[in-house]
Amino acid sequence: MSAVSLVVRNRDGGRINGDLKARIQKAVSDLDYRPNSFARSLVSQLPSSISVVVPSIRNPFFGEMLEGILQVIGTRFTIQLHVPSEDMDYGIDIVRAAQEDNIAGLILATPPQTTLDLFRQTCPTVILDAYTAMDVSRIELNVAAAGHQLGRHLVELGHRSVGYLDFLPDKATFSCRREALGKIVRQAGGALHNAPAPAEYLDIEQGEAAFSRSWALWEAAGVTAVVAADDILAYGIMKRAQEMGMAIPDRLSVASFNDIPFSALVSPALTTVDLRAHQLGLQAAHVLLDAIAQDVSSVCTVDPELRIRRSTAACWTGG
Repeated sequence: MSAVSLVVRNRDGGRINGDLKARIQKAVSDLDYRPNSFARSLVSQLPSSISVVVPSIRNPFFGEMLEGILQVIGTRFTIQLHVPSEDMDYGIDIVRAAQEDNIAGLILATPPQTTLDLFRQTCPTVILDAYTAMDVSRIELNVAAAGHQLGRHLVELGHRSVGYLDFLPDKATFSCRREALGKIVRQAGGALHNAPAPAEYLDIEQGEAAFSRSWALWEAAGVTAVVAADDILAYGIMKRAQEMGMAIPDRLSVASFNDIPFSALVSPALTTVDLRAHQLGLQAAHVLLDAIAQDVSSVCTVDPELRIRRSTAACWTGG
């Protein structure tokens, strides 16, 4: 059996004679044998899976992030995905459920601060896009740079009165990008006008409804550009604005954050900041594998990149 194991795992290193190796490989092919990582973990008593906790599977951002994780993890571990049952952020109960599994490591994607405050590390862990003072690996997303980049772009186009639509919950990642953008606009002598109420959750219809509620106040404030905290909300804003007879970007510029794949395909194509979800996943997986192998923690930063498209243009001057 040891010879079979060495050949199947490609670790024979010349220790198995050619005839026996060929017969083993033929038997493996004829039987369509596949190694069972769970069974192997029972024998070795080593965990064979990694848990990943995300707030939503409806947001394409997390799908791209998971692709990055899977690209690095490959077949070394299986991935156990934990998502809240309702379209709301996850609490400590979901994290603890993930920790109860026999796992080699844990990835927490954008956890709420209330969850982090209760979190206790039980295995190698990587936290994405959230700050904690704990000695735990983190992949930080430079959301302040994202806000600065988009703010400078709008200011250079002449916009000084900018509307902003956020959504719940108001995590640090969202407040930081909003404040960074607002700082740039204010430094240029302008103002950032928050929507009277944020979207209740991430949804195109929520973007439409929030724009309808906000436009009267924004119009009175002379708003010429609207920024959404996420591309999905921006789709709703553009849809509703166009239904109300506004030309985008001639009358109203619209921009956002994330650069999910559809943003280059909507009409007009959406100006947005690429938050590098795939790169975030790649980095998280590499850091977690290092933590599992060497029991070390590290902090990495992923920088965003502005994607200028046709939904933003020079400031509307009336007429």
